[in-house]
Amino acid sequence: MRIRSIIRLTLERGLGCLVFPLFLVVGKIGNIRFAHLRDERIGHLVGNTDLFGRRRILNSDKTQENIILISGYPCNETIINIMKRQLPIVKNRLLSHLYKLALPFMKKTNLIKSVQMNTNEYREFSEAGSYFTFTPDEENEGKRKLIDMGLKKDDWFVSFHARDSGYLADPSNSQGMDFSYHDFRNSRIENCYKGMETVVNRGGFALRTGSLVTQPLLDNKNSHIIDYATEYGSDFLDIYINANCKFFIGNTSGLFHIPKAFGTPYAMANLIGYLHISPQPNSLFIPKLICDKKSGEFIPFENLKKLGLFDRKTGVAAYRTKFYEEHGLEPIENTDYEIAELVEDMFDLTSGLEADSESMELQRLYKDIYYNEYPDRHDAGHLAPSFIKRHQTILFP
Repeated sequence: MRIRSIIRLTLERGLGCLVFPLFLVVGKIGNIRFAHLRDERIGHLVGNTDLFGRRRILNSDKTQENIILISGYPCNETIINIMKRQLPIVKNRLLSHLYKLALPFMKKTNLIKSVQMNTNEYREFSEAGSYFTFTPDEENEGKRKLIDMGLKKDDWFVSFHARDSGYLADPSNSQGMDFSYHDFRNSRIENCYKGMETVVNRGGFALRTGSLVTQPLLDNKNSHIIDYATEYGSDFLDIYINANCKFFIGNTSGLFHIPKAFGTPYAMANLIGYLHISPQPNSLFIPKLICDKKSGEFIPFENLKKLGLFDRKTGVAAYRTKFYEEHGLEPIENTDYEIAELVEDMFDLTSGLEADSESMELQRLYKDIYYNEYPDRHDAGHLAPSFIKRHQTILFP
């Protein structure tokens, strides 16, 4: 097995050596740099690429680099086609393979452009507006398919998503890797039920979204609560629904990047780890609390800061399940009441109602205490007022 790996690596390096001059010549003649999109999962694909575009908008008055963004096997064809209308994306599997072969040699040059996202680019999402749109034909298709699901022409809906292990447990998505190391980010869709009922009681529909979920909505007899992820699901609707909802209730799974990219209001429940907060101004978030397994008590955030969970250097360790196990800690997912209150907060936000003055002051204080490393922190989304009221003694010193 080891010999086969050595032979394969040798062949790839040899081919890469032959391919590299092609990129070098094209890059020099056209003054072009290359980037390969992280297109294997929706969060990386949409989040990174959207950020690249917003940075181009903010730098539009400066000299623009000539950049080619390469995609080979995107996880969603619809969003790639939408992004291609605005960005210099070339979707070509052969070019993708050639790029990866030449990459070890290209790293030693200035041919490569990074399109990585650090998740703390708050200024970009505050100052540069969304720029992705649907064509009239796509809009008509989306509306027809919503009608097929039971909605009428003028009905509105809210999308709900709970991260589980279903998508990355599928071998075709995991690429042979074990992603259980961040199962601490998972949550149960059952805890969204009260929030869904809140939407229905206000006259809307609640759509459970996601891809390859581990279980359907159980005992759902409400025709206004639709398990889209289990009963429907399509490449196109995965984008259209989450871009066109009244607002989106998600978490730290990549699906929230879709409403963010289209400027749709959204909220992140069960936010964990703590190195970032919701980047878009018209958004809210509520974090998972962390329990001490021995005492059974929630740990004050002041103590979590002392443990390094908010520090850019040490906090990375808390993005692994192992960290919590070694420290005798347990992240606790948000309750159904907390998520239902978050939904109410989102109705206030989308109606233009400001939080009360005390909550607004504490929203700023939260960022100043725990995210003081980020100068643009006040451009980001806000801690939900209802969560502040419930857990003020845990959140603040």
